[in-house]
Amino acid sequence: LNAGNEILTLKENQRNPPEFDKTLPISMEVKKNEQINLDIKASSEYALNVIELEALYLPPGATFDAQTKVFRWLVGSTADHVRIQAVDTTYN
Repeated sequence: LNAGNEILTLKENQRNPPEFDKTLPISMEVKKNEQINLDIKASSEYALNVIELEALYLPPGATFDAQTKVFRWLVGSTADHVRIQAVDTTYN
């Protein structure tokens, strides 16, 4: 019974995944040799949940520090994209 109740609670809570800070740009126009620095933030409506960020794809020359949550990129010669995911480690 306890396991079933826990599964139902997890299922209910997973309906509200972490959200990225709405001030983060969805897209940016950048120029070659421009330095981009972004503080990546995500949060959960559940105050006690721990949100971890992970870079799934970074353009050449870019770095993402999961501890400081800072994305840095010295723009190269081609346009590219970035993919960073937010994971709620409390509810997987």
